[in-house]
Amino acid sequence: MKSFFLPLILFVFSLKNLHAQDIETTIKEQSSTVRPKESLNYFVEFGLNVIDNGRTKSPFDSERLEFKNPFFISLEHKSKSNFSIALRFSSNEIRVKSEDRSYFGLDLSGRYYFDDYIFKNKDIDTYVGLGLGRFYLQNGGNNTFNVSFGGRYWFSKSFAVSFQSNGKLALDPINPDVQNYYQYNFGIVWRTNFKKVTPSHKSVNSELKLLEDQKKMGQIAEKVADKIIEKMAKNEAKKDKLAQAIVSSSNNKTELDPNTSARILASRSDYGGNWYISVSKKNGSKIFNNVLHSTNFPSLDDNTMWISDDKKGTWLKCKIDLNLFDGTFSATSEPNVFDKGTVTITEGKIEKGAALSKTGHIVDKISFKAQFSYDPNNVLIFEGHKSTGQEVDEY
Repeated sequence: MKSFFLPLILFVFSLKNLHAQDIETTIKEQSSTVRPKESLNYFVEFGLNVIDNGRTKSPFDSERLEFKNPFFISLEHKSKSNFSIALRFSSNEIRVKSEDRSYFGLDLSGRYYFDDYIFKNKDIDTYVGLGLGRFYLQNGGNNTFNVSFGGRYWFSKSFAVSFQSNGKLALDPINPDVQNYYQYNFGIVWRTNFKKVTPSHKSVNSELKLLEDQKKMGQIAEKVADKIIEKMAKNEAKKDKLAQAIVSSSNNKTELDPNTSARILASRSDYGGNWYISVSKKNGSKIFNNVLHSTNFPSLDDNTMWISDDKKGTWLKCKIDLNLFDGTFSATSEPNVFDKGTVTITEGKIEKGAALSKTGHIVDKISFKAQFSYDPNNVLIFEGHKSTGQEVDEY
């Protein structure tokens, strides 16, 4: 992920520095003259964002709107020809397979302002844009091609309210639950130069003031970039620390390379989710068919996982010890939350791609044996498959 962010950030800063050097050189060459000068516009925008991950053609799915830690900040430079370049960083959380995952996005776009052809009003700005971006979603990321439309209303000389709609198309889909999605931004905009882009005569002192403002904007951009890189470094350190903690708590004490650590972290999310499980006795007679169960991790500190049927089957809810390397799990006389007794689970295993859904999709398989304290002489056999989340595969 760093291999994408760092070149992108350095590219934007190099453009800014080259532009600043050009202005400074011109001022030195013509320090004793007064010459025509175009106004320059720099914008800092911050606010909230909403992500629509409904995976439908509709641009607004109220049932799949994500709004948790939904912040963004944007830096933009607008030229005299109504074109601009903008860099935006955003954060949120997206629910994937019943889990909330942290989302971070960085987008670079070019914009064209066309409000002069429609509204003839200096208080209204409208634009369309194209660009590239990348989002980071916990254990993976993806590059996107972005199409945007937005507008602003200036309620004072330096401040405006803004709205932007972004359609993001995944260039290399790696997660079927997060591919193409919409993102809506609502914010406040501050600009350093409130004048329209029109010719004017400025003295050398005015040009020096403009250069000073531009350098201040550059300092703000560099601070934002430092924060982004610092956040990325902390996330990488946290992942490495978590992987080592998992390894030390397991039976396998061998040291892992970074690639193995990444697989451990990825498997944690694979084991959580919803499952359709049938329950039978040893003689093969069925007690329950395709009862919806769920598995989830209460924390990231250990390899303990919860399993529950929400009182729809055998009234099972207990903690199990999961081996993240091979998907095996067990529980010994573990308290059963639903019936106040205990339950012992043996021969538990989650197998990747070893089962079929109701309509024939390849999914993960789960199986285990359970013995409840209220019926110690009987061992029940649980076997089922992971839910696809699609209505056609529901029971």
